[in-house]
Amino acid sequence: MEETIKTLRKMLEIYEQRLENCERVVERLATEMGLFESREGYNTYVVRLAVDHESEARTLRKEILALRLAIEYIEGDVLK
Repeated sequence: MEETIKTLRKMLEIYEQRLENCERVVERLATEMGLFESREGYNTYVVRLAVDHESEARTLRKEILALRLAIEYIEGDVLK
C-alpha cells in the first residue's frame, strides 16, 4: 500500500502543477477573453486557448480532489 500512496502522491503533485499552469495561462489571456466577451476585436486562437485551459482546470480540480480523497481513504482505513 505504501507504494500505491507514493504513486498517488506523485500523481497529485503532477496534477497540481498542471492546474497551476492552466490558471497562469487563463490569467494571462484574461484581457483577450474580455475583448471576446464584450464582442470587440479579439484573436480567435487565443480565446480558444483560454477556453481549453479553463476546461482543463475544471477537470484537474475534480481529479485532484479524487486523488486527495483516495489518499486519505487508503491512509485512514486500509493502513490502520
